[in-house]
Amino acid sequence: MLKRRVVKRLSEMGALPVTPTPSTALTYDLKRGISYSRLSSFLACRQQCAYGCQGWQMIGSKESLTFGSVVHEILERVYTFARQHNNRPPSEKTLTGWLDPVGAAAIRKGSDAAQVEWALALADGLLPVYIKHHKRDWTHRSWLELESEFRVPFEGQHLFGYRDGLFRECKQLWLLETKTKSRISHDLANLVAFDAQNLYYAVATSIERNERIHGVLYNVVRKPEWREKDPKKIKDRARAEAEKSPKDFFYRYPVILSPKQVARYKTELSDKLEEFTQWLRGELPTYRNEGSCAGIWNCQYIPICATGSYVGFQKKP
Repeated sequence: MLKRRVVKRLSEMGALPVTPTPSTALTYDLKRGISYSRLSSFLACRQQCAYGCQGWQMIGSKESLTFGSVVHEILERVYTFARQHNNRPPSEKTLTGWLDPVGAAAIRKGSDAAQVEWALALADGLLPVYIKHHKRDWTHRSWLELESEFRVPFEGQHLFGYRDGLFRECKQLWLLETKTKSRISHDLANLVAFDAQNLYYAVATSIERNERIHGVLYNVVRKPEWREKDPKKIKDRARAEAEKSPKDFFYRYPVILSPKQVARYKTELSDKLEEFTQWLRGELPTYRNEGSCAGIWNCQYIPICATGSYVGFQKKP
């Protein structure tokens, strides 16, 4: 690791870029609204959030993120099809026909072609079983919105984001939140019960629709950690293992949100938004929170903080 004085000297010589000053380099469109991802980044680490606001992102894509984006895109098409066809899900032939356009779109957005091929093969094997396993989605639920954007006023600001799904069951309004995970923790059911993203989306949706959100259906698709390279073998193995034991790949956690719980979160959210906007105005300092560097997912900006070098990063256009 480069010592701080060496990094400073190299920066002065032009060998390394100087970290932009957050108070003058931060850009964030408050008129569009404050997203949960940006707010949570600020709460985790202000320096991390500063890099994000400045537009820095790591070049290339992670395998797990590619799989997640592919699954989200295909499931959006699945539920859109069902909504348009009297809650009838697509056939396997229709599902397979979506793979190439979904893959092409992922590559255009910058995903690695080999990772996309791997993700498509997994999805091709898993998702037909997903459709058969979650029969209640096609028999008991009325789908209202899918991958919909929201922007609602809240305490002088706007909450902004994208919902995976919104449905009605037994006259109650529910959110669908889809996640892809490599491992399923035994504590996951407890953790999602007070997941801040669920509460953020519930508050925004209840304001938008002027109706209580009864709960969030936490929908998990597991990404197996196989090292198989052949797409056909990946597809066949995924299909066989998912059909044999679908509960090893597909999880559902219904989380009921009480009015008291939502009210408490609204109060906390108001304070958090105020801190965030003060920080954007330069009224609060930017500093690193070293406790947020490593975890299940390591912070992508560790190389910048460690060396001062932006090699391997690019600014979003």
